[in-house]
Amino acid sequence: MASTGLFVVTQPKQIAATLLNMINQNVRKTLYVHLFPNKFYNPQNVTLADWKEKLIPQLPSLCRAVKNLYSNFSVTCPELETCVLLAPLKNLDSKQVQTKKTVDVIIFDSGFKNEDVDSYLKFYTTNTSTKCKVITTPNASDGSDASEDLVTDSHVDHEESRSVNKIFDHVVLGGTFDRLHNGHKILLTEASLRCSKKLTIGVTDESMVKSKTLCELIEPCSERILSLKNFVEDMDPTLEYDIVSIADPFGPTKYDEELRLIVVSAETYRGGVKVNELRKSKGLSTLEIHEISLLQNVNKSSDEEEDKMSSSAMRMRLLGKLIKSPKGQPLSKLLPAAEKMPYIIGLTGGIACGKSSVASRLEKLGASIVNCDLLGHQVYLPGQECYDELLKSFGPEIVCNDGQINRTALGKIVFNDKSKLELLNSLVWPHIIKRVKDCVGTFAKEGKSVVIVEAAVLLQAKWDTFCNEVWACIIPKEEMLRRLKERTGLEDSECEKRVNSQPPNSQVVASANVVLSTQWSGDFTQKQVERAWSELESRVEQWIASQSS
Repeated sequence: MASTGLFVVTQPKQIAATLLNMINQNVRKTLYVHLFPNKFYNPQNVTLADWKEKLIPQLPSLCRAVKNLYSNFSVTCPELETCVLLAPLKNLDSKQVQTKKTVDVIIFDSGFKNEDVDSYLKFYTTNTSTKCKVITTPNASDGSDASEDLVTDSHVDHEESRSVNKIFDHVVLGGTFDRLHNGHKILLTEASLRCSKKLTIGVTDESMVKSKTLCELIEPCSERILSLKNFVEDMDPTLEYDIVSIADPFGPTKYDEELRLIVVSAETYRGGVKVNELRKSKGLSTLEIHEISLLQNVNKSSDEEEDKMSSSAMRMRLLGKLIKSPKGQPLSKLLPAAEKMPYIIGLTGGIACGKSSVASRLEKLGASIVNCDLLGHQVYLPGQECYDELLKSFGPEIVCNDGQINRTALGKIVFNDKSKLELLNSLVWPHIIKRVKDCVGTFAKEGKSVVIVEAAVLLQAKWDTFCNEVWACIIPKEEMLRRLKERTGLEDSECEKRVNSQPPNSQVVASANVVLSTQWSGDFTQKQVERAWSELESRVEQWIASQSS
């Protein structure tokens, strides 16, 4: 299977499922699309030589063609990185198709005859591998049904009332652009087709994405900018690009007098209006606003996802998946080297984030569980060495009338004084990890293959060094506070202190191999856990094999 393909389309209305399946079977990663709209090209009476003279692009139909291509690829080839090339449509003086990646296979639709294919390969292609494969498609029809209606557009939510069908020297747009998807590509296409010189793109930095769903999984701004740069330079190398990070909703529109058009989506149209209000107040020219329609989320995998295609939905699909390769051997061993180790997963996350719920679901799938919170309760019991150390360090006021440690009283002390919290941890953690080793040793003797060590302090205590993988449970801080108050009855201020004393979600996710969230329904949590467990099985098999060798 080829890594990179080029799909040459003359009749997008007639793209058959068999042709799309052919693409899936022959292209593994990247698909470039060279669009020859059937409105402008009829293989029966127009030769390839004079095709460019016959092509007089009309912006609305051209945009519709590109939209619907991306829509169809979202349905049939969702894993491919697709890029509809705009330079051949905008620069009629150049025949050459330029791509950053080397093309390994070229697939022609049925509009190309053999002689057309030969001419195309001779005059148009510039970056193909030495063994580039060529695939042609039998003529499925006589082209009699070719029309301006290019392809089925049932997956595109049309809104033409706010369209601007003109060309401008300087165009601007903005967004988060996390995990570039086909909805983003339509937005960028609409902007590029209306731009003749310079396209300015504002990319929201980390300060502006905190309220977004699963913001902890949003790629760093620098990575999003690089991904965007690579795509647009492939999509349309005829333009100059100014891609900048922005820390407010306005970005360069606050000061750039050269801008003439802003491209927005239906849900960000109001933002375009706000931009003009600000520019007017600063004495700058107002921008024309071009609004594009939204792409439906045709691959919606759960009720929790939005109906429109979005980066949020893509991040939700990462839950339960391996997002970072395991380190292999743990840095430290819980058991003597002679003993066979189970595959150890450190399950961590903030207070009230649902770790125990996830652990319980994993236990039902076959995992053995070590609950460090329960072990912590055990080391607090009267008669334990840790009990005496706590009493000596914090005084008799932390003891109830029955002799038990008053965890609420102890919590008020340590969560109001960072040094006291550090003292508590230094006393308790060594006793807990000793019991963890005992539990893991017991499970190893029983022949258990997977052990989950559930610990809120896994990372702070550096217990992740004993683990093959780290799995993180996250929920928004607001939900964490709500659950904690509901569970404990503590005052808001006390809940805030406890939550703020732990690492932020972003830090936990940065150390995680797998991320899960109990933010939504129990069914959705179960799907995440089952996905994680299913993918884990092959890694455990490799671990067991390595233990035997």
